[in-house]
Amino acid sequence: MSDFTEALDRANTFDLKPVDGAAFLAQNLPPFDWIIPDFMAMNFQCALYGKSKSQKSFFAIQLGLSVACGVRFLGFPAPERPRRVAYFNLELLPTGFQERMKAQADAFGVKPENEFFSLYNLRGRAHLLRDAFTDADGNTVTDNALTRQLRDNGTDLAIIDPRYKLMQGTEDENSAAGLRALLEFRAALADVCAVLLVGHDPKGDISGKSLLDRGAGSYTAMADDDCTILLTPNGYASNAVTVETVNRYRAPVPPFAALFDGATQTFTLDPHIPVETAHGKTAQGMTPAERAQKNADREAAFKSAALAVAESAGEKLLGKKAFKSELAKRPEAAIGSNLADDLLRALVERGDLAETPELERKPDGTAKARFHGARFISTPERIAAYRESFGAQTL
Repeated sequence: MSDFTEALDRANTFDLKPVDGAAFLAQNLPPFDWIIPDFMAMNFQCALYGKSKSQKSFFAIQLGLSVACGVRFLGFPAPERPRRVAYFNLELLPTGFQERMKAQADAFGVKPENEFFSLYNLRGRAHLLRDAFTDADGNTVTDNALTRQLRDNGTDLAIIDPRYKLMQGTEDENSAAGLRALLEFRAALADVCAVLLVGHDPKGDISGKSLLDRGAGSYTAMADDDCTILLTPNGYASNAVTVETVNRYRAPVPPFAALFDGATQTFTLDPHIPVETAHGKTAQGMTPAERAQKNADREAAFKSAALAVAESAGEKLLGKKAFKSELAKRPEAAIGSNLADDLLRALVERGDLAETPELERKPDGTAKARFHGARFISTPERIAAYRESFGAQTL
């Protein structure tokens, strides 16, 4: 019997029965069980995409921690309650993952309850995850030890980071055919819970690409997603990303900008960074001339705000920490601590502002920097007057 005949026989014996339209509408189907309201629900197949080194893993860990603690994550709707998260770490050493998770938990003052955040450290052993879903003939199986464990634990969301670690040697993440088995694996796991794969964008410039063409694997990758999160360098700040979404069942979450803070290893929502320019382009899609003009406008606004803070302090000099705190209260200067530090340093280097250590007199009447004293920042004229009062034009 030929392969074609065997296939035809199987098709003829396949019990495929349609559902009457009226009967289908009358069915009492359960509503979506939302993990993140109107965005991510149980059994959803999800993805997170971004360029290489765009802090995708930090973003994914923070998302998982937020879901496990039942707290709002950036510009997404707040979850109604904590949900159980299983995080499959396929890339980081356990120590590195612990450092990131601890930094984020400390920064936001949260801690998941027992068993609400489960971690599978599989660096160098990612094949075990795929093997659990594959039988001896290479077919995908949905009922296995892992799915039973996740179901018994009441897992709501599984995050797998990164996706490429699951690829077999014969599979190509940048082709539609190469992703087929991986997407079948995700679908099998989605029988138990929502599944989020963390992947990267295709190589090259992504500016001007349609959202549906993002993610390595061409349109096939996103066509299989129920909801997708896309991270794009914002351009308005060096540590900022624009967060956009696609959703199969609901309107997308309105795009927003988030700042990454390397010290706390967290993203924070920043409403002061525009997601779109006046021309309606995302920041990453601007021409070099448009980006240069935008940067110049931003720096000019920041300079104006910094000089206003210095002037408003009058004769009183502000310590650097207090100066930065006052500056951050001004909308035109609320651009994130890392970028603000860079611009403030540039203003001092160009002579628009000046800084000095707090001074005190030595027994011989000369001046010295106070041990553990503040560093003052103000206009060059006020800093010069302060130093001259100690007879300390130079130290």
